[in-house]
Parts: sequence; C-alpha cells; structure tokens
Amino acid sequence: MQPRRRADPVPQPQSALNVILGIRRMHKDKGHPMVAMPMVGAVVKGLMRRIQEEYGESHPDLLLPKRKEPFTIEILDSLSSIPSGTVRVAGRQMLDWESEAGRALWALLCTLCSTGLRKSEVSRTSSEETRPIAMRSSVRYRIGGKVFSAPTTDQLRSMGRGDCVILTPPPSKADQFGTVWGASPIYLPWGLERRNACRALVAMELGAMVSAGARSSTPLFSPSNGKPYTGSALDSTLRAMLLTFLTPAQAALYTWHSARIYLACALKAAGASPGQIQALCRWVSEQSLHIYARLNETTYTYWLNRAMVAPVNSTRTTSLAAGLPPLDDDEVVRGLLTLNLVERVED
Repeated sequence: MQPRRRADPVPQPQSALNVILGIRRMHKDKGHPMVAMPMVGAVVKGLMRRIQEEYGESHPDLLLPKRKEPFTIEILDSLSSIPSGTVRVAGRQMLDWESEAGRALWALLCTLCSTGLRKSEVSRTSSEETRPIAMRSSVRYRIGGKVFSAPTTDQLRSMGRGDCVILTPPPSKADQFGTVWGASPIYLPWGLERRNACRALVAMELGAMVSAGARSSTPLFSPSNGKPYTGSALDSTLRAMLLTFLTPAQAALYTWHSARIYLACALKAAGASPGQIQALCRWVSEQSLHIYARLNETTYTYWLNRAMVAPVNSTRTTSLAAGLPPLDDDEVVRGLLTLNLVERVED
C-alpha cells in the first residue's frame, strides 16, 4: 500500500484494516462469511506501535485521522460573494449566478448546509448511472397550509413566512434502501436569511420549471438539460471557487462533505442534543457524532471558563472513612453564584 499523502512515510494501519474489512463484506454478500478476526486488531495495534516508535519524532501527527474541516460562515459568505464570470464551473462554462446552472449550484450549497445531504445523494459518477439520488419529486412545497408536489409559478412566488419545502431524503450509503430515514422528511422553512435553502430551491424551480410528469425523472440539482451533476464536476467546481480566496493548501481542507460537518457543528453550538444531531444529520451510529459534531472554539472556551469556577466536591463512599477536609462554604457559594445556580445569599 502507498500512503494517501506524499508527506506520510508509510500508509495508515487503519487503511490496511479497511481493505480487509472490505474483503470480508464482499465475501459475506456472496454468502461466504470469513472466519472471525480477533487477532487482526492486535496486529493493527502492533503496527501502530511500530510506526509510533520509528516515526513518532519526525511525524508526530502521522497516526492522527485526517478529516476535512467544516465550512465556516466566513467561507460560505466568500463562496456566495464570488462575482459571476470570474471562475469556471467544472472547467467548461463561467459561473453565472443568474443562470440555470448558477441557481442550481446556489440551491445545492444552501441545501447541503441545511440538510447534511451527502454529495453522493445529489450527484452520480456519470450521467448514465441510474443510482437513486434526490429528484425534483423528492421535494414538496407546503404553501398556505396545503402541500403541492408540482406547484405552479404563481404558487411558488406566493411563498412566505410559514411555508416550507418538505424534502424526502434519498437512499444513502448508510441507508441503502431508504428504510431508516426515508420516512422522516426534512423540513426547510421559508426565510429571508442569505443562505435560506427553501428560498434558494424556489428560485431554482422558477428558473427551470419542470412539469409534474417529468419531476420523477429530473434530478433535484441539474446544471443544464435535466442532467445530474457528476461528483467530479462538483469537486472541481468547489475547488475552483475556494481557490478564489484561499491558498491551495487551505482549499484542500474542504470538500462538499464540509457542508455536512458544518451542519453538525452548528447544531452542537446551538445546543441540540446528540440524538437531535444524529437525526438531523441522518447518522445510523453515534460514532459519527464524535467525529463530526465538533466543539467550536467559542463553545469550548465558554464551558472551560465555567468549569474553572465550578465547585467540585464529589466524594466516593470508599473515601469517606479517610476523613476528608471540610468544604469551604464561601468558596462553594461563590462558585454557585458564578454559575448562576443561586441568585442571592442570606446570612
């Protein structure tokens, strides 16, 4: 195996393990489950220990997982502020926000940041591929309390506060048949925010109306002629856009998956519970929460500052016999006051 990055002297042991796991899945799908592999975990740990001993000083971060960064508000603002005619979309045509392709690209960006849809759920490897992705029929519009599968231009133009887009998520790698999240619609409310997904989808629909009969065969996001985006075209487009305000090294930190990570981080910063984040991002396992729902610097600092003044006086029952020093009542009260757990103290 070769390392994924040129700067790495050796490949990650986890990458080798993933190859074995992939082979196991293929055999299992064919009805030939392989034997249990309790020793593989020990071998991987041994490889990691060897790498740490040989390369720990020269490459201290070699074993750290390399993951993409979330979009930030500043990056999203910069993306939306790129002037028309300054960057090529997929290497063919110049970006024009007012064109069919431009409105589709803007709606895609807004929707991914608000729904956590994966790139594979809105694009295909080629225009001939038939794998299920989000189609125009995947969205319905609730306008004035009524739901429309194929709204007219007048109905779309009448949308305002209280209206919304109802999106049915397509099958994904974590839900191949849509049986887990397919019955849980995504609600995108109308709003005047700059990156409001509902409003962006309405503008896209108005710029390229699709008849009711053709909605099930038309991709939700299409650069032109009802053809789906390809993953490579989306990747090259995003990179070209990022390079208008970032260095190549900085741009390499972001992909379309950064929109999904952005949503998870934003939900966490807004106070959403782990279960709510998992549901909104449509993760099957909680492991993804620990990977992608990262603490913002401001949130981290906020809780650390509160922790530094919080009273700590918990005791294990097995330690009581040792006779612990008495608590400082004044210090406890000061900590509680700082945390706003008590409003006043009476002597």
